[in-house]
Amino acid sequence: MTAGKVLGSILAVLLVLRLLYAAVGKAAPTIGKRADRLAGNPFGRALLRIAAAHTWLVGLRTVLRRHRVGRVLLWAAGMRARARVVRQMRDGLTGVRFENNAGKLPRIRKVRTTPVGERMTLVCKPGQSAELLDTRAEELRAAAKSRDVRIVRDPNRSDLVTVDVVRRDPLAATSAIRWDGLDHDALSMWDPVHIGMDENGDPVRLSMVERQIFLAGEPGSGKSSGEQVITCHAAKSPDAELLFIDPNRVQFAPWADRATAYAYADPDDALEVLNMVRAEGDRRLALLEKLPGVQRKLTREIAEGEGIPLWVLFIDELAYHTSVIGTTNGPFAKAARDIVSRFRAAGIIPVFATQRPTSDVVPTSLRDLFSMRTAYRTTTLASSDVILGEGWARQGYSATDIDLANRGVSWLLAEGALPRRVKWAWIDDETISDLSMTTVRFKPRRDPVPTPATDDTEQEG
Repeated sequence: MTAGKVLGSILAVLLVLRLLYAAVGKAAPTIGKRADRLAGNPFGRALLRIAAAHTWLVGLRTVLRRHRVGRVLLWAAGMRARARVVRQMRDGLTGVRFENNAGKLPRIRKVRTTPVGERMTLVCKPGQSAELLDTRAEELRAAAKSRDVRIVRDPNRSDLVTVDVVRRDPLAATSAIRWDGLDHDALSMWDPVHIGMDENGDPVRLSMVERQIFLAGEPGSGKSSGEQVITCHAAKSPDAELLFIDPNRVQFAPWADRATAYAYADPDDALEVLNMVRAEGDRRLALLEKLPGVQRKLTREIAEGEGIPLWVLFIDELAYHTSVIGTTNGPFAKAARDIVSRFRAAGIIPVFATQRPTSDVVPTSLRDLFSMRTAYRTTTLASSDVILGEGWARQGYSATDIDLANRGVSWLLAEGALPRRVKWAWIDDETISDLSMTTVRFKPRRDPVPTPATDDTEQEG
């Protein structure tokens, strides 16, 4: 056998192994669930070994990224990939005739490897802009042979454009994210909430103080899991009170004993809970007005000194009360808008969820008030923009690209930054059941608030 044939055979074997490795990496979660069945035959055991190697390499990459020497090694390993993406981008810009009148293309200033692919910085020449480049995003994505291309203009220099070439979805191969709140006996609502992990493998924590969060996406995309993460953190916080409006009757049912107020689908009961929140918010604002000095908001020091807990208001399926049994201009919608707009400084934290918050379902005047939004999978680009804001889908931040099988993944837009792709932590039903009982001791002692009567109690009456 000649040396050429030997080399060709080796390259063919390496190519097959690379394709198998990539396929196994995508199927790693499914393989892990069927480990017992696969272990019974040689082929299955080989798949398990490859899956284990894939998991080990992903973990090794995360470890190397934490150290300077490791980052240097990863940079050296990605030189070939960076050179390839530069060539592809130049070919793509040439193919779409993006030269200016002087015949010059944007200068590629910097390229670096990211967990999702590559990121490059372009310097536009006169006659070129991020907006013009954005109109060619589809052609550039095809030229780069990638999953997606995200184009963002630098806020300080309009000639600098950041282009993210997305080649893989690291969140698809990750198993369920463990919520680190389980490691603590008690938490504080004043501290950031651990919600999950982003594309870079870094934990994501959100401060809910003086914030409102809106969760939306199609059914089965993971909204309920996201709500439960925030609920569990609030329930384990002695300095927080929980209030629920749950038209489905089962989403927050385990937390009824921990709740300060709880309403089901009855519109009068739901409005009573909102009015209760408004009355408490007015009382707190009046207290801040009477305190010495200038007090513009409820701080942790004032709350501890005056014994004022943070109130977390959860509303699931918001559209039920604003479009099914109510209207977008009805008393419920007006009360909800009043709470979101006025009581941020009073320690009231709204957490609302629905499916598709279009203007005929959720008032635009209410939806646009939320400082944090998370878009789970949607079926159309318009639906994604309705949640995150106009124009994000065109820049590559689209919830339509989220795989429905990968529940709990969403685009998170928080505090004016760029959207981040996040996989929310998973808390199983058994843990929720345990926490709903063990956290009752954190509920403030006060006269019980009447909860809506169930069908059984009505029949008994």
